[in-house]
Amino acid sequence: MPCSDFFCGMFGNIITDDIRPLINAEREILGKIQLDDGGFDISWQWYNDYKEFAKAREYWRPRITLDKLLFYRYNA
Repeated sequence: MPCSDFFCGMFGNIITDDIRPLINAEREILGKIQLDDGGFDISWQWYNDYKEFAKAREYWRPRITLDKLLFYRYNA
């Protein structure tokens, strides 16, 4: 099971029917926060003078997008 914001693959074998509604809720939200270009943005921000933030954002954005798309597809 690919990772999401709340669930990670190593726990895929213990997902119960009680947890399934939470996974479905996260999948619904993914459809709402997906950007027009098909990707997902990072969910954090540095509130200081970190000059490399734009570079780090561009580095992490593809990884975040792949994780979210794999999670969405796996849990379809």
